[in-house]
Amino acid sequence: MLTNPNKSCSHEGLSAMNSEQSWPPCPPYPPYPPCPRGPAGPQGPAGPRGLPGSLNNTAISFAYAQLAHVIEQLIEYYPDETITVFLSSFTPFQTSGKSYEFYKSEEGTFGGVFVLDNNGLYISVPLNAIVGLQFESSGIAYNPAINFLSKPDFPPGYDTNIITAMHDYFATITGSIELHSGSRIYGIGPIYKNPYGLVVQANADGTDPSFTPVLTITAFAQLETATSKGNSDNNVTRVRLSAANNDK
Repeated sequence: MLTNPNKSCSHEGLSAMNSEQSWPPCPPYPPYPPCPRGPAGPQGPAGPRGLPGSLNNTAISFAYAQLAHVIEQLIEYYPDETITVFLSSFTPFQTSGKSYEFYKSEEGTFGGVFVLDNNGLYISVPLNAIVGLQFESSGIAYNPAINFLSKPDFPPGYDTNIITAMHDYFATITGSIELHSGSRIYGIGPIYKNPYGLVVQANADGTDPSFTPVLTITAFAQLETATSKGNSDNNVTRVRLSAANNDK
């Protein structure tokens, strides 16, 4: 129904009118300014603690894990052999002894200190100071049971760039290479194994293996022939890690 046209606009009773319309129609209300913001409420309770961060999936951590994995196997497969451990320092640049212990802390995920028994003198070497490992006696064969850690997906970073590039570049080299590590150490011989984070040099028959972490390599060069600064017998070169004579 239509209401009295002379009646002024009113919103009273509109809810009871149902389908009835008022006349004249009411104009829209003008917008009102927003109210001022109220004070901030109290801080809510803290959420659950997230998972701890980890660097164990980085390429540099993997390279140390690869070296630790190899040391554990050298202890297992060669318990009676004297091992020469070459060091990153200028002096001492090497030490030797039979494998005694690979010490791991309660918080560690792998060993961090390699302990050698040198006739009752226990010499401890931090993992990050090792630039090479080789048996003192000649003719010792590489144990084919030695295995290596599989490469995970590395996050982007300089360590990923370097370690993956060295692995891929070593794969292109045939014949012997001269490989320098630390301050004084070098080795000459063919690449026998090329896992990520580590390079193994050995003779073609697997004798005289040496183990060098790629993190400590300072330079390397491919040689045209399999010549060596070491001894040779029947044209078979003995692969050796050696110390360069830098004395003046």
